[in-house]
Amino acid sequence: MLRRSLFRRAWYGLTGALTLVVLACSGSGDATGPDPIDPGPGPVDPGPGPVDPGPGPVDPGPGPTEPGIIAGTYALTAVNGSEPGLMVSLANPDGNLIGIYRFQPTTTLVLDPMGGYSLSLEYSDEKGNYVLGDDGEYQWTGAEGGVLLSFESDTWGDAFSGAARNDGGAVIDYDFDGDGRIDTRFEFQQVTGG
Repeated sequence: MLRRSLFRRAWYGLTGALTLVVLACSGSGDATGPDPIDPGPGPVDPGPGPVDPGPGPVDPGPGPTEPGIIAGTYALTAVNGSEPGLMVSLANPDGNLIGIYRFQPTTTLVLDPMGGYSLSLEYSDEKGNYVLGDDGEYQWTGAEGGVLLSFESDTWGDAFSGAARNDGGAVIDYDFDGDGRIDTRFEFQQVTGG
């Protein structure tokens, strides 16, 4: 009986060992077990995602909604940052002096509700008093805090830009000497409406 018991134990041991050897040698023939299943190239990378369009168009805010709001007569308040009546030097962007002038507070910009403008620059130098007139058409585009203005001169055949603010102020960047380069900033305040 003891012999049978030993024989059984040996048999179970030998069978178990052979089973382990067979399992270990299956697959690619190495002792590490079966080869793992290749899952393929993996999920497709969708890229960086949609482009953020940003905050969207600029909200023009509570600015004027029709040309009649900005139409009116504007009086001069500053020339290149200097008050009217003071001597101010005007120079081209390259620094070449145009002249030294005194612009009068009677200088006006008139914007009519139909899109026309007239500009009367009253100024003087050591030689005399002058009035430079300009008129033509303007267009406006709503912007935050006011409107952007673009002017087409019928008098001189050129163009210049400006802006009108909700507080009644206006500014134009002007080619005073007529050489095709903007050289002077005139600032105005509305004194009468449409």
